[in-house]
Amino acid sequence: MSTHARRHFGDLLELSKKVPVHIQKNGQEVAVVVSAEEYDWLKSHAPARGVSPDIERLFRKSLVKNDAIYRALGRGPGAQFARRSRPTDHPSPYGDG
Repeated sequence: MSTHARRHFGDLLELSKKVPVHIQKNGQEVAVVVSAEEYDWLKSHAPARGVSPDIERLFRKSLVKNDAIYRALGRGPGAQFARRSRPTDHPSPYGDG
C-alpha cells in the first residue's frame, strides 16, 4: 500500500460513506470502496444467483423423458442422475438443491 493511501485511509473510509470511492492501480480501476450500508443495499437488490427456474424445470423434464437413454448409455449429461431410483429425486447438477 502506498504511503499516501496509508496516511489517508481514514479519509477514504469517510468519503465512502457518502459516495463510492474508485481505486486505481497503474491507471486501471481495481476496486470500489462503498459504505457498509451501500453494500448491504446492493446485496439485497442483486439478482439471485443460480439457474433460472425455467432451465431447472426443462433439465428435470429431460431427465424424466430420456431416463431410459441415460441408463442405457451410462454416460452423458444426465447419466449420474438417471442412476437414481426416481427422476424426481435428482439433485440439481448445479449444487443448489
